[in-house]
Amino acid sequence: MRPSDTTPDAYQVQLAALRRMSLDERILRTLEMMDEGYELARDGIRMRHPDYSERQVFLALVRMLHGDELYAKAWPGEARLAP
Repeated sequence: MRPSDTTPDAYQVQLAALRRMSLDERILRTLEMMDEGYELARDGIRMRHPDYSERQVFLALVRMLHGDELYAKAWPGEARLAP
């Protein structure tokens, strides 16, 4: 499905570029975009909570991504930090 902020012509160019990539290249690009997304999320947490340590930023990100139930099971002794 074409993103609403992308023109039909631009979308066709994107699809053509993706089709030229090997599976390994697509996987690498996906992982790079995921890393960038996580870094943006961490930056947002740092902006909202400048007093958080890097561990607290990590824990807030984990809680945001995986929810309270899994967070509590994985880190039962840790505070539930606001993302």
